[in-house]
Amino acid sequence: MNQVSDQFTNHFVRNKFIYLLIFFCLVQIFFSGRADLSNYDPNHDVIAYRKMAIAFPSIDFSVGKPFAHRILAPWLVGLLFNNVDLGFTVCNALFCTSFIVVLFFFLTQNSVSKRVAFLITTAFIFNRYFIPNFAFEPYRLADVLSNLLLLLSLIFLEKKKYAPMFILSILGVLTRESALLIIPLGMTYIIMNHQKNKLPAFILLSTVLFILFICIRIFIRPVRINKRIQSCIFNY
Repeated sequence: MNQVSDQFTNHFVRNKFIYLLIFFCLVQIFFSGRADLSNYDPNHDVIAYRKMAIAFPSIDFSVGKPFAHRILAPWLVGLLFNNVDLGFTVCNALFCTSFIVVLFFFLTQNSVSKRVAFLITTAFIFNRYFIPNFAFEPYRLADVLSNLLLLLSLIFLEKKKYAPMFILSILGVLTRESALLIIPLGMTYIIMNHQKNKLPAFILLSTVLFILFICIRIFIRPVRINKRIQSCIFNY
């Protein structure tokens, strides 16, 4: 019994920063409150993602651009949960916490000490525009998931593991347009690290990503939303 206790203690000491970050993240999520959906315009992105999850596996063509093209996050909720409000809350907490852990790992893998990485990541948790914002509006799951997938893609890019990076980028394209950032980032990384022999394959895979991006917009053609409302949304 003492041996098991010692192993547990040693494990916690070795990973104390990760456990503390998870704890801080969950506390921040718990105290961030929850948005009242009755105060939102019917064309707001928060309402749009909820409608998409409810409509799964069908497509709600009343959802406007660009939200209708960000299918992965709301469809994941619709697939896994009958209660989509609970689903967005659970998935948002899971992916926010995962992002924090991956961010800490990313920093430490890039020669940042664990103590400094812990301080940076803790500051990130209490940034009002990330964890508190997404916890208050968990329906913005697509934003959290796209950030997580892009960060994981960068980690695999740095490790020169292009296959998992490509798979994550496909999921990213299904989540949000920002996933396409991996294309210029990847090309720059390959050129700067003198791996020009990898460039043709990377260009081919990037073309596949871009074709997928275009196909989503061809086959999912939602109704147009009022331009004034759309302007307000993008200036939010």
